[in-house]
Amino acid sequence: LDDVLRVYRELRERPFAWDLETMGLDPRRDAVAGLAVAHEDMAYWIPEGLFHFSAPEFVDILHTVPHAYGSNLKFDMAMLAVQYGLIPSQCLPWDTQVMHFVLDPGAFQHGLKYLAKHELGRDPLEFRDVTSAYANFRQVPAELAARYAAAGDARNSFDLVTKFRGELSARGLLGVYTQLEQPVTPVLCEMELAGLSLDRRTLFQ
Repeated sequence: LDDVLRVYRELRERPFAWDLETMGLDPRRDAVAGLAVAHEDMAYWIPEGLFHFSAPEFVDILHTVPHAYGSNLKFDMAMLAVQYGLIPSQCLPWDTQVMHFVLDPGAFQHGLKYLAKHELGRDPLEFRDVTSAYANFRQVPAELAARYAAAGDARNSFDLVTKFRGELSARGLLGVYTQLEQPVTPVLCEMELAGLSLDRRTLFQ
């Protein structure tokens, strides 16, 4: 746990990317299998047990720093909101998918694996390649999980955000992202978690 807290201290001081691996796609039902983080110099995999005990510290980091990067962070924030008390509207996410949408709204895809291949020239591991021999992500060996999530997804997210920030600035679009798109991600996350109340009887009349 001391090593994890040391990593968290690093994250407070410098830009980093983060990515959760989960047991499914339902924030209210599926557990977090681990956290991957990467900054300019290193990438780390924090497995489920260590993350569970250190999650409040990580949530506090997301609430207080302006330099947390990732991909599809609306989902990851929802997981932390339901299970660990994250308040999405207190976060400032730099999201590869949304940034790429601002740069190229007509693009066929904005997903992380696609962007890693076409923007960074990398060949990332696919989820099915990592999990095909195991019942779930919990059973994936730590070394393989680190290669996939930390050296893969988190590292690629960090490098993509760095690249896209430069491109947005060069094209005069950084304000479009920071003033219009970036603040919407936490709001959408909270809206989806809150849901809607429907009068089913009236609805089907």
